[in-house]
Amino acid sequence: MKKIYFVLSVVVVLSLLFTTTACKKTYDIRGTWSITYNWGANNVKVAGVLDKAEEGKVYGTGTITFSGNKTSGTFIDSYGDAGKWTVDGDKIEFTYDGYNTTYTGTLKDENNMSGTMTEVYNGVNYNGTWSATRQ
Repeated sequence: MKKIYFVLSVVVVLSLLFTTTACKKTYDIRGTWSITYNWGANNVKVAGVLDKAEEGKVYGTGTITFSGNKTSGTFIDSYGDAGKWTVDGDKIEFTYDGYNTTYTGTLKDENNMSGTMTEVYNGVNYNGTWSATRQ
């Protein structure tokens, strides 16, 4: 009888683990996205051509194209800068090669994501927000 309870306990635990893991949706971000950004900086380009810079704020739009597998890969933006990205469930992070810039965020669905970014430039920390929509 103890053996049956042990087997049933193992089955229940494994079922819970499988259900929890299986329910975690990982979004596929591969493709081209329109990105909008707004952050404190001094004429430092972010994810595309600099559209506006006034009073130390940079804001504008560009595109960013993600390639790789479903959970990680590389990207290139509309200005030609590149980097690496990862997705874990609905969480995304991407960093530029050669810059100390990190974007983190959340995918709201297959076509919309947003978050915050940080950059260390000339020893100064700059922070801002971004959002992107699949094209």
